[in-house]
Amino acid sequence: MSFALVRSLLWTIPLCFSWTAVLVTLSFAIMPLASADTLTAIWRFWARSMLFLCGARVTVRGLENLTPGQHYIFASNHLSLIDSPLLVAHLPRTLRFLAKRELFSIPFMGWYLGHQGHIAIDRGDARSTLRSMAEAARVIHDQQRSVLVFPEGTRSMDGQMQEFKEGAALLAIRAATPVVPVGVVGTERVLPSKAKEIRSAPVELRIGAPLDVAGLDVKQRAELTQRLRDAVAALIA
Repeated sequence: MSFALVRSLLWTIPLCFSWTAVLVTLSFAIMPLASADTLTAIWRFWARSMLFLCGARVTVRGLENLTPGQHYIFASNHLSLIDSPLLVAHLPRTLRFLAKRELFSIPFMGWYLGHQGHIAIDRGDARSTLRSMAEAARVIHDQQRSVLVFPEGTRSMDGQMQEFKEGAALLAIRAATPVVPVGVVGTERVLPSKAKEIRSAPVELRIGAPLDVAGLDVKQRAELTQRLRDAVAALIA
C-alpha cells in the first residue's frame, strides 16, 4: 500500500468530506437570509479549499482573454472530479452549471443545486434538453450569469478528450453569447478516474479567446462544436 493511498484514506479524503459538510451546513443555515453573492463566495471558498487539501498547485493562463463585465458560456474538457472546483475557484465569473439530471436526485445536493440556479439537463430527452437550453439562456440574460458546460458530457476515463456534444454550441447561438474554450491540464494526476488515492501535482487552467457567434444560426451548431473542440484541443496540447 503506497504512502499516497494511506494519506488519502486516513487524512485527505476524511478532511475533504468533513470540511465540505461544515460549509454545506453553514450554507443551509444562512440560505434563507443570505444573498446569492454570499453563497457564491462560500462556494468559491470551498472550491479553493478542496484544491489546497488535494495538493493541486494551480497556474491560470489566459485571463486577459476575458472582457470585464461580459458574460460567457465556458466550455471545458473534463478529466477529474476536481475539475469543477478548479473552474469555480479560478474563473472570475459567477457560474451556473449545466449538470446531468442525476445529480439533482441526490439528497440535499439536488435541492442545493436547484436553489442556487444550476440547470439540470437530461441528455436522453430532446425536449427536456431544449427546455434546459432556454433556461440557461434566461440565466445569462436575466440574471447576468455565465454558464459552464462540459461538452464531453462526462469525465474522460483514459485522459483523452472525447467528442463534444452540441449543447454548448446550441446554447451559445440561442443566447447570442460568446463561448470560451477552456483547457484543464493535470487534474487527472491529482485525482484520476476510478482511483482511491489523491496525489499532489501541478494543474493548469488555460483560458482561450472567446468564439464569436454573431450571425450564426442553429443549423451551424455542428460547425461551431467542431471549432470549439479544436480550440480546447489546442489549449491542452
